[in-house]
Amino acid sequence: MSPTIKKITWLLLFLAAVIFYRLLLVYPTADYDSFIGLNWEQGARPERRECYFQGDAIIAQEFCRSSSFKLTRNIIEFVYKSRADFKLQVKSKDGEQIAQFIVPLSIVNEEQKKYFIPFQFTVSPEHIGKDVYIQVSAASAVFQQLTVKRRLNFFRAAAGDAWVQPLKGGRLVICVLLGAALALFILKCGPYLTKTANFALLVLALSALVHFKMPLSFYADEWNILIKSVDEGWRMIFQSHNEHFIPLFFALYFIQLKVFGSWYLGYSLVTYLLFMLSVLSLDKFLAALFYKNSNTITRRMLLLFFAISCLQAEVLQWPFVQCLLLMQVFVLWGFCFGLQYLRENKSLALIKANILLLLACLSFGNGLAAFALVGLVCILELAINGHFNRRAVLRLGIISMLAAVLVLVLYMFTEVLQAPSAQATMASEFSTGKIVRRFLAYLFIGSQLGTILRGLGLFPFLSLYAPNELLNAVPFIRYFPEITLALCGLLVSLLAMGLTFKTKKNNRSVIGVYLISQAWLIISLLLPAIGRWIYCYQQSLSLRYQHLAFVGICIFAYYIISDAKLKNALARKCLTVILALHLASQFWAVSNDLDFQSRASINLNYLKEVAQWSEILKQERISTYEAKQTHYNQLYPEKPLYFGAGLSGKELIPYLFP
Repeated sequence: MSPTIKKITWLLLFLAAVIFYRLLLVYPTADYDSFIGLNWEQGARPERRECYFQGDAIIAQEFCRSSSFKLTRNIIEFVYKSRADFKLQVKSKDGEQIAQFIVPLSIVNEEQKKYFIPFQFTVSPEHIGKDVYIQVSAASAVFQQLTVKRRLNFFRAAAGDAWVQPLKGGRLVICVLLGAALALFILKCGPYLTKTANFALLVLALSALVHFKMPLSFYADEWNILIKSVDEGWRMIFQSHNEHFIPLFFALYFIQLKVFGSWYLGYSLVTYLLFMLSVLSLDKFLAALFYKNSNTITRRMLLLFFAISCLQAEVLQWPFVQCLLLMQVFVLWGFCFGLQYLRENKSLALIKANILLLLACLSFGNGLAAFALVGLVCILELAINGHFNRRAVLRLGIISMLAAVLVLVLYMFTEVLQAPSAQATMASEFSTGKIVRRFLAYLFIGSQLGTILRGLGLFPFLSLYAPNELLNAVPFIRYFPEITLALCGLLVSLLAMGLTFKTKKNNRSVIGVYLISQAWLIISLLLPAIGRWIYCYQQSLSLRYQHLAFVGICIFAYYIISDAKLKNALARKCLTVILALHLASQFWAVSNDLDFQSRASINLNYLKEVAQWSEILKQERISTYEAKQTHYNQLYPEKPLYFGAGLSGKELIPYLFP
């Protein structure tokens, strides 16, 4: 077989694996169609039925039955609150059972008692058009409470179910095959990476291949910014957002709102371009840091793995996190100029470094950590290249501190540092020591489990609560699963450092670079730990905070492989297998992560509900959104939990449905 035919065959196999993988990322969701209002027999209140019952272990007691309704679609959503599992049956008018389901409890603690949750079920399409009713019964012999809403939602099945479901069963095989194909591709495309334009396009293509998912929708904070931009115009740029004062990012987002409007794909395109710029900036940073031992091909191969990493999922799927990408670009370029100043003692480089770090702070609040990282530049320079200009370091430190003070002064003119409730909470928790424990747990778990173990593909799960999912499988980590897994991450990094002693002449340099990489991880998570400790250590696994921290892994990883020369054929094959398994774990994690897809689907369906509801109110000439004191009472759509703080669909109608 000729070399050309081999290349074409390999390329076709690679494209086939890519197509199958993209099909894995298809998220078949039900599409909202319409709603119907129901009355529940023996209900004390018109909008819901509160039922207390004593079930029977063998024959469950009926305690709720709906009025008759016509099935217009075969996917139905039932909204409820319950302290225990219960049985839901769909029956025809003559009593024939069409479907039966066990609905799980929704109330585990007092906090959850406030919330209704949906239960979506499917009946056979052959029953569409029939008159049916719903019967609810006890599922156990336990005295419990159930609250049922009057509204039923109907959905259409999403296209593609028949194609996607068989592939889901072979997901692991497809991920392994694609991992092998992509590992070979990256290892063989070295000469192609020497040109920056080629490298940039490859970063863009591979990151989109792995992470781009449909459907797309505004999410959470974006809704608030959308309304502020319409109501207040450009003045919203200078408002604070949670703990952040980020006018530079708000200016960028405001421009996108004006250009793209509700076309969310446009925001995603900007996100991928910013991500590409961020990876190019990291390439420049590593080249500047290891300038004596810098290999373009090796460095860029490493950064392709960085671009594909599952830790980039949230950064690339939620355009609001452009603020973090923008910050990282400024931070990395600021460090490049800082290094230039330390080596060449040029005042212009010092000025550029601090201006860029200042811009990083005005892009995302975590940019303040860049000033804490300034000292690391000096230590890195000493550990790696043996240079240490005390006078230059002193000037760099003083000017950086002044820039940090300037940022804090800007913050004082906003509401960010004026949150008495947060201050009171911190004061009360500090006295008990709880804040210290949570703070340290946040840093340790976030860096060792969240960044190292997950970033290396050894823990391929992206959920904040993924460690708890291992409780049944691995009994010995039942009691502190996050701490145990974080210790595993620390041991893996220590093992990597130990193995590096055999390939490097200067063991002190190895230890220095390792400690610097760990310090980078921890300092990158420092401000999120201060601002988010109250949400407990699971929040430290949030992917958006891992992007800057992941640079710490890249520093040590590149230091290890910068002068590696694998002349042994067996060693090269082993490396290829390891890289293939690493990539397979990344694909596995991303293909299992449906968080943003499911939330986008929920948001889009909610907007359709709101549009339908507004049309009903318009036709009925009802001005009150909740339509109280009419037969539509309590039938209006309820806002999803993560839709947007303080927003209702009514507020969004003028902007999205003019």
